[in-house]
Amino acid sequence: MKVLSAKGLSRTYLERGKGGACRALDSVSLEIEAGEFAAVMGPSGSGKTTLLAILALLDRPDSGELSISGADALALRGDALAAFRRERLGFVFQDSQLIDTMTLAENALLPLALGRCSGDEAAARLDRLSRRLGIDSLLGRYPSEVSGGQRQRAAALRALICGPRLLVADEPTGALDSRSGRELMELFGSLGETEGSAVLMATHDPFAASWARRVFFLRDGRFLTQIARNGGRRDFFDRIIEIQAATEREGS
Repeated sequence: MKVLSAKGLSRTYLERGKGGACRALDSVSLEIEAGEFAAVMGPSGSGKTTLLAILALLDRPDSGELSISGADALALRGDALAAFRRERLGFVFQDSQLIDTMTLAENALLPLALGRCSGDEAAARLDRLSRRLGIDSLLGRYPSEVSGGQRQRAAALRALICGPRLLVADEPTGALDSRSGRELMELFGSLGETEGSAVLMATHDPFAASWARRVFFLRDGRFLTQIARNGGRRDFFDRIIEIQAATEREGS
């Protein structure tokens, strides 16, 4: 079952002070299956952030089609759009974006205030997921009292608390040490089996991308190619490095 289907997404921005336009995305298409972990790679300015913003319904394309969990996402407006984002999507960013004056548990349960799920359901998921993420003993602490990796795991807990169909992650390991980054990628890699959530992650890090099942390579707003992991992560990592290097040479 396809959780996400995007066809021909294009987005152009006016460049302030330059009197011109920048085409950030140029007819991009992709599909993500239920339970799949996929990654998008590309150099700075390739369009990764624009693509994720559109797929997360934070921005709108100038043209194209976008279906998420069977719904025409681009037809949603107002309260229906806000409710869809709350109920079907989860977000993890490079900056965990936790609220400093709230404990990790209060941050994780914040979606309750937005009506995303019932209190009993969220409490059960808080207990189960926090144990799985290894932060169950830290739930009473504030963000300033835990490490960067623990904050990012708390952000993942908040994103997963109500069972989103699609989790969107933008450079989630950028501020983490290698151990914390590995732990987060292990979590993303197992979400399909344990939670039924699909994950789409933008990253510039080949190590992080090697945990995905598919990697899309983006440059100048277009997908150049995609590769799938059929064997071990080491071989997949080597293939990612080769394509990344070739992509950078072609773009220079």
